[in-house]
Amino acid sequence: MHQVGRSPDLVDTIRKSSSAPPIRIKRPGQRELRVIARQAAIKYPSATNGFKLKKLWYKVNPRGFFYFEGRQSDFAGNLTILPLTLEGWTLLSRGEICENELGSHHIQQQATLSSSYFHVESFMLAPSYRRHSLLFVLGQLLNLAQFICPFDGVKFVGALGGSLEDIRFLEREQTKLKDGDE
Repeated sequence: MHQVGRSPDLVDTIRKSSSAPPIRIKRPGQRELRVIARQAAIKYPSATNGFKLKKLWYKVNPRGFFYFEGRQSDFAGNLTILPLTLEGWTLLSRGEICENELGSHHIQQQATLSSSYFHVESFMLAPSYRRHSLLFVLGQLLNLAQFICPFDGVKFVGALGGSLEDIRFLEREQTKLKDGDE
């Protein structure tokens, strides 16, 4: 139930839904950046970008950093989209540098659709939030991306898994979407 005179918002709807755990999308502070770095180190121990590097990127352009907070103020996930310069994108896409070699000069301070190359540096959902929160987060992806720079006309949104577990999860979700299941 919602209060008289107040229309329910999306957060209220998610909280009341038995099929979706409530998550809140917010800008990370230093504490949340540390949590993101720690979670990435657990999931991807050999290819992680530590707290100092994430903090450097955040100082250059914080607009692409999002922290997903769960119902107990726990880590539900995160999304980091880095607006790269042409040089940064070229070096990274050719394999001439690794992600953890991206310096502050490779990141656009003021991103624009025509001058930036958007690199999804991190997209994680904690296992307990994956089943019911993935579609919500993907549905919010365009809204989140517009915090980096305004745009329209997107025809395709894709995702790549960073591990075999992630790839299998995405394949299962893609099958569900094709079949019309939730």
